[in-house]
Amino acid sequence: MMEEVHPNSTIQRQQHDSSWCCSSSFILFTLFFAVVFFIAPLEISNVILWDDEVWIQIYGIDGMYNSGWCEAIESDPTRFIIEPVNARSAYVYVIFGCSLIVLGVLDLFALAKDEVEEERSAAVPSSTTPFFSEENAPTRRTQEADPNEDDEDDSLEHQDVLRAEDGRASSGLSYRNDRSSSSESLVSLDEEQCEQSRTSTSWVKVRNAVLQYPHITITNGLFNILHGLGSFWYHACQCPGGGTADAAGMLAVISFPLWLLPLQIVWKKSTWWTHLLSLLPVIGQSLLWILCWFVRIRLNFFVTFVVSLLIGLVPLTILYFYCWVNKSSEYGIRHTLKLPIYPMAVALFLSGYGCWVLDKNKTWCFKDFPLSLLQGHAFWHFLTCGALLLSYMLFRTEEIMEERPIEGRDTGVAE
Repeated sequence: MMEEVHPNSTIQRQQHDSSWCCSSSFILFTLFFAVVFFIAPLEISNVILWDDEVWIQIYGIDGMYNSGWCEAIESDPTRFIIEPVNARSAYVYVIFGCSLIVLGVLDLFALAKDEVEEERSAAVPSSTTPFFSEENAPTRRTQEADPNEDDEDDSLEHQDVLRAEDGRASSGLSYRNDRSSSSESLVSLDEEQCEQSRTSTSWVKVRNAVLQYPHITITNGLFNILHGLGSFWYHACQCPGGGTADAAGMLAVISFPLWLLPLQIVWKKSTWWTHLLSLLPVIGQSLLWILCWFVRIRLNFFVTFVVSLLIGLVPLTILYFYCWVNKSSEYGIRHTLKLPIYPMAVALFLSGYGCWVLDKNKTWCFKDFPLSLLQGHAFWHFLTCGALLLSYMLFRTEEIMEERPIEGRDTGVAE
């Protein structure tokens, strides 16, 4: 007998607590990591090389070009940071990347801790009482019982036999047959309950693919840092090298969900197959980033293609989970996603793209301080970074329930 249990009613094993990802200590450590290793060195370089024409010396004045953004109209090519607002707004990608690396490292420690606890609990004998045990079995007369009690019981039974003999004779039944019938009924009930105990299942919360494979988070964080540094380089120098670095990082980070979807679709538990699929985001992002350095690509076309593909594939994956996998008993697994995250991510990206267009055609263009701090392209950086964060959290916050047989239980049927 298969007893279905609601996923929220019998969770035997919880995912490790990840509430620290929003704690003040985590935020402070992430900011410290980003500032010390990336932001501070760039700002110190800007102070030292403020007007040394460093980019002109490297690329030559003919090797530089006007990026076409509003802030670049009256920019000074002798500066180390030619577009200060646009360049510094790229720090948000660096900070986000650092947070992912810290998060991935913490996931590694949490995973190792969980494995140690699992091994320790597996070594300790189970304290649960099996459903069919001597405590729960029907009481039976044994040879070790008190003989006086046996004699009293036998005399009473003999009297009952004499009083009921005529009634049993008329019905064609004997006392022995009554006891045999009662015993058979008890045995039949015991066998049914034992079979039910062996085949009953419960729903257990298991790790999703992102939590199970922290190298996915760490790699994505690394490419977000490269994207931020590439974008800074592009707006600081207005040079081809910076443009390539910006484009390579952009394609790598926006393609992240595309590489992770196959693993999410087939995920149930760790196997050699899922181990291989967990390398797909690492390989895919790396190949795209390297490809941009050696192959001249049309950035706008590729960004539009990848984003359009994701906007179509992610809803199809969600429908597959909720309309097929979760409703089918064949898979023995249920996916639960925080669905509002997806439309929020799409809305942030489209809003950022609107800012990008308005800045590009000079509709959004402030040249005088302090309004010059509100550059449309800078808002493109902020909003798209928010979209990248939400797209990652869509996968990270996924809850997965797996149907497993109950190994030890105190009652016959899980409530």
